[in-house]
Amino acid sequence: MNYFKITCFFAAWFTCAVNGMQWQWIRDGVWYIDTSSITASKTEQSLVKLSWQPAWQSSAHEEHIFLQDAEGNLIDELVINPDQFSGTKEWLLKPEKGPYRLEVPGYSYRRYRLEHAAMLKVVYQPVKHHFTAEVPANASLYFSVPAGQTVNLGGKYHGGVKAFKVSPLNHSNRGIQLSLSTFDINKYWQNNIVPIEKSTKKQVWRLVFQGEGKVAFWLDTTENVFALRPEDLFVPKLLAGKGEIKVGLKKLGPVPWVGTSLPFLDPPSQALSLLKTMQVKSATYYTYVDVLKEKIVADRSFRDTYYQQGIIHDLTLLAETGRRAVLVDSKHITTVLRSYLPNWQQYSKSGQHYLVLADEPNLNYPSFMAFVNYAKQVVSGLKELPENVREQVKVAIPASAGWLNGPNRSQASSRRGITWAKQLLPLLGDDVHALTWHQWLIRDLRATRSYQQAVAAAASLVGRSAEGALRKTLLIDQTNISSGLHLSPYEQDTFFAALWWVSVVVNAAQHGDLTMINWFKAADEGAYRKGLMRLDAAGNWHLKPVGHAMKFIQVHLQGKVLATESSLFEVDVLASTTSKVIHVLGVNKGDRQQKLDIMVALPKQWQKHSLSVEKTLLASDLQPQISKQTHKVGKELHLNWTIPNKSIFAIEISQ
Repeated sequence: MNYFKITCFFAAWFTCAVNGMQWQWIRDGVWYIDTSSITASKTEQSLVKLSWQPAWQSSAHEEHIFLQDAEGNLIDELVINPDQFSGTKEWLLKPEKGPYRLEVPGYSYRRYRLEHAAMLKVVYQPVKHHFTAEVPANASLYFSVPAGQTVNLGGKYHGGVKAFKVSPLNHSNRGIQLSLSTFDINKYWQNNIVPIEKSTKKQVWRLVFQGEGKVAFWLDTTENVFALRPEDLFVPKLLAGKGEIKVGLKKLGPVPWVGTSLPFLDPPSQALSLLKTMQVKSATYYTYVDVLKEKIVADRSFRDTYYQQGIIHDLTLLAETGRRAVLVDSKHITTVLRSYLPNWQQYSKSGQHYLVLADEPNLNYPSFMAFVNYAKQVVSGLKELPENVREQVKVAIPASAGWLNGPNRSQASSRRGITWAKQLLPLLGDDVHALTWHQWLIRDLRATRSYQQAVAAAASLVGRSAEGALRKTLLIDQTNISSGLHLSPYEQDTFFAALWWVSVVVNAAQHGDLTMINWFKAADEGAYRKGLMRLDAAGNWHLKPVGHAMKFIQVHLQGKVLATESSLFEVDVLASTTSKVIHVLGVNKGDRQQKLDIMVALPKQWQKHSLSVEKTLLASDLQPQISKQTHKVGKELHLNWTIPNKSIFAIEISQ
């Protein structure tokens, strides 16, 4: 290989005569690929190549890459297994199907490079706030500022790039410097923003990264797209999507309880009122063993309060004050539990109550055997409880950090949640009644289908009885867009969180196998700004957009899950039914409107009656739009409905 070829191979983010164009290393983001310039005689120039290398912990994580056409149809889903440390994938794109959308969903544990012919126009849409790429020194990109519009350029320091310099083309002396602040990790939500000056005409600006390594950059109030060359800049034209949804008669299983984690204290009355408004069905509690040792009824007051509000299903995570997770003194803990667990009998008249022996042991314990030794001794100690008490205690394991993938720590590949659960089940046997896990860092709306895959894998692990019932119940007792303090205001505080939560619940509940799914947390708490509700400067509590989504879910998810088929990739749908109402709950996650052709099979007793059909739409203004119609039907109800982009919807069918 000559010197020119070597230089071109290792260079990045620029035009190269030998290898065409390259983008590297992308960790989270979307490319839009315009194929309109390709002619029938030059189809080889529509070839794009994606390659990847490990970043960290890739051996513990499966990843999915999505390729869509201009109508949002899924052209290909590239599944990269944990043992695929590096690899390549090529696609030959069709001129008439573009622009294509190619996505690396975050959080990614791999570095991705995209290579394409120089005649293709490609723009890149970075994720906002979180780091999106690892760039070489002095890399540059271009973006466009519309005429008469103020645009904000955002950035956040992630330990790599320290500053940006931006300047309009042909006016390099008018550059703007944006230095990236080093914020405290406890203030992860903070970032830097600089306004780009207005102009009477459209302008192209050059963005130069100062430093190298991890970088977060984005545009607000305009199209958030960047290009390697000024002439490549374009606004992706997204055509309307369309597809069929078929709701059948088969009942797959009960809908899950949908709830949230609740604090170890009595809530303010206004916050309690909002919880009631959201109709929360289940709760996750941290119960601190060291506090119970001093006062065995320390949590009775707030448990009674929540129970009286109708939150009758719950899961209790054992920990110590401050959510310290590693519990080792099994004899001491068993002694505390013998005094504590009889208090649960007052809640036994209704609801189900689960006990988890430790919080995320695959993340926190020094080894699998360290946790096994502790767990076996505690479970053995529980057998000494009186039978009437023991009947009310359902043990759930392992409350792992992640399920199909591993936790963010060393040796993650041997610490996957499902791996530990598979090893634990034969050791604890019938003393365990449920599998539970925490699922984090599925930050992309299209990647939420992984929740469906996780539940299916858990169901396969526990197996079924001859009657088809799962041998253990399945619980996701904590989940959120991000884990720990890595919270983006673009996600947590906006309608994005509402779309995400509905999509997650719909996917997790799809086959009727999940018993509980709880959002973490109920309210913003200090640096943990990931609640369903927030406190304003005047001391008043308000529902965040995700809190409104929680309320919407509870109304439109009832009874038994119905078998549903959908041809749509960007729309998630779940149907459920009671004896009197059929519910269809859905979310359009994409940036395009979707034309839905909906067919609902009807029970025989419904076929001779006129039906009331109520349609509800919830968008970012959080004001439900409701319409009602009467339909004369036979065996099937047929509806057509165009759903706006990024919106939640529901259909309620009743006699």
